Parts: sequence; structure tokens; C-alpha cells
Amino acid sequence: MNIGSSSYFLIYGVELDKDLVKVMGERSSTNYVKAVLDRTIPELDKDFISIKHIERVTGYKTKVCLESSGDEINAIKFFVGMKQSRIRNIKMYLPYTEIIEFVQYKEDREEFLTDVLSNKETTFLISEGTEGTVDISTNNPGLIVGRRGIHINFLESI
Repeated sequence: MNIGSSSYFLIYGVELDKDLVKVMGERSSTNYVKAVLDRTIPELDKDFISIKHIERVTGYKTKVCLESSGDEINAIKFFVGMKQSRIRNIKMYLPYTEIIEFVQYKEDREEFLTDVLSNKETTFLISEGTEGTVDISTNNPGLIVGRRGIHINFLESI
């Protein structure tokens, strides 16, 4: 970093040590991504769009699950913006190589799982009445797990 250059981080603490002020910040947690989204997307202050969950593997991928108050509202369009203007603003605050994915939350679990895994060739058998039981049939199980387990961690936490 050069003198005069900008740097963005989430401050989580400030300490006074004799004549020094120590500012502690971080850029790797989901709290940082949440703060970036709050700053970039003004509709989050309203009641019709909310963030249900964020899962992040820093420097690789961030998955954001969005929820809207009605079926007619497409929350992903609000986050991407016209001509991808908002997504470009969000990416300014993230590492250059990091991918950010938005997924619309759906009550239909099979449709939601298909969207999360971004793989239309996957078949799901969801056991009704049993929370959290899903049988998955696919030719490539690595796609289900995802690099560093991001897909599985995302699904587990929702």
C-alpha cells in the first residue's frame, strides 16, 4: 500500500497505547461483506429486501442468500443493478479475484438447492417430514461440495 492510497476494512476495535492509537480492522469475515452491502445497496434499509445468509471463502467466492417480501420482487436485480453498476461497486471492496454470487431464497427446497449449487444436472430427493435430509444424485460430487466446501457450508448454515 502506498501513501495516499485508499483501503477499506471493518473496524472492530481501537486501543490507546501510550502515544499510539491502534485501529484493528479486518476484511475477511462475512461481517465485512454485510457492511459493504449495507453501504452499497440502499434498499436494504427498507423492509422488502433482506440478506438471509452470507457464506464466504475469502479471495475465492462469496455466496449471498437474499430474501424478498413478495414473489414479484427480484432481489438479485437490486444487487446487480442496471448494467451491473452495483455489482461493480461491491467488487471494489472485495479482492480482485473474488467471485460474488447472489441466490434468491425460495420456499421450494428442491428449486432453492438447484439455484444454490448452480447445477441443473443434479437431482434431489428431499425426505418430507425429516429436517435436513437430502439425497443428491449427480455425476460430479465435487460440484456439490464446492472448493473449500463453500456450497456444503452454505447449505448447512441455512
